[in-house]
Amino acid sequence: MTQKKKHIYSLNFIDVAIVLLILTAALVVLYFTALSSNEDVPEVATRIEYTFTINDVDIRLLPLIQLGHEVFCYQTGAALGSISSIVQIPIQVRATTDEEGNPVYRNNPRYMNVELTISAYALLTPHGFIVEEFRLNVMSEFALNTVNFFSVGRVSAIAEVE
Repeated sequence: MTQKKKHIYSLNFIDVAIVLLILTAALVVLYFTALSSNEDVPEVATRIEYTFTINDVDIRLLPLIQLGHEVFCYQTGAALGSISSIVQIPIQVRATTDEEGNPVYRNNPRYMNVELTISAYALLTPHGFIVEEFRLNVMSEFALNTVNFFSVGRVSAIAEVE
């Protein structure tokens, strides 16, 4: 009569590493699946206006910025709205001093700051506004381009428009 040997399987380092790798991959897939769900994104877009400030624009380039031009994110190509208002803000530079030694300022003859008001439709989420899958918050800094103008600036204000 022969006896069957009981074979007890023992876990070694490679087996533990494979099990941990499989568990890690499953958790990563689960995390990205939960992250990509858009439960907090409403279905209806809200009309917003935001102010985009560009510092030190050469005055020779100002004619390139026009009302109605579509604005795009330079990095992603996302359409971020159209220009509805342009405000040119002179930059003050120190020119001389007066008789009492106080500085005298004048407008910089070559550069201006520009504030663009841009109208867009955005989804409001708990984390800010989303315009064409681009997250937009106050102080968001990005490079924008229009038909024939490119610059880096910062969002200084966002408001919902009725």
